[in-house]
Amino acid sequence: MTCRPALLLLLAALAAPCSAQTAPKVRTADDRVVLNLVESGAAGIDIAPDKRADLGTCDGADSAGLAQAIRNCWPVLQSYRTFAPLQAAVTRWEALPRDDQKRDTPESREVVKIADNVIADTRARSWPAQDPPLMIAYLTKGLVAIAQDDLPGFVAHFTSARGIMTSSAIKAPWLSDDLPRIDDQIAQAEEMIDQLAWLEAAKVAVGEQKK
Repeated sequence: MTCRPALLLLLAALAAPCSAQTAPKVRTADDRVVLNLVESGAAGIDIAPDKRADLGTCDGADSAGLAQAIRNCWPVLQSYRTFAPLQAAVTRWEALPRDDQKRDTPESREVVKIADNVIADTRARSWPAQDPPLMIAYLTKGLVAIAQDDLPGFVAHFTSARGIMTSSAIKAPWLSDDLPRIDDQIAQAEEMIDQLAWLEAAKVAVGEQKK
């Protein structure tokens, strides 16, 4: 977990080894459409005011249904508008020198603030199409945490994202493509936490012996 994390905003943002980073597998034209909508934050889409109370398209759960929900369901579209600035904010943060990424900076605070806004807006998970931005928001907070050497924070955020992935009503295989890598990253971080705790305990024990 020493390589610079990169955000994969096609639905899976993973702090994976650089050699293993790949885009999510796309299987159908509908998959490409919905993943493009997620990546763009539904840019340029609006719903006429007299159509915004219609929730008939909100509960789509396959790729075609998700795309329809993003385009035609007002609460879902509002969630994607909240999510839309996240990619640009992450790009600005990732453009910082490595040492600056390890610190609390205006760029890192902006990323976390937008991610928190997305989480506040979508954590109720009222509609399946809200799961992708919610999952990405948690993964993004995990990336900032690991860059700042906050291993417990990384584990907490990635575990939250994993929970969304495994419990989602979305019926699209691309949602779980990266589950093994998420599990691996969580396991590595937990192992590092255990090692650091052991080293700290050993230091305390040595200090006591010297008294």
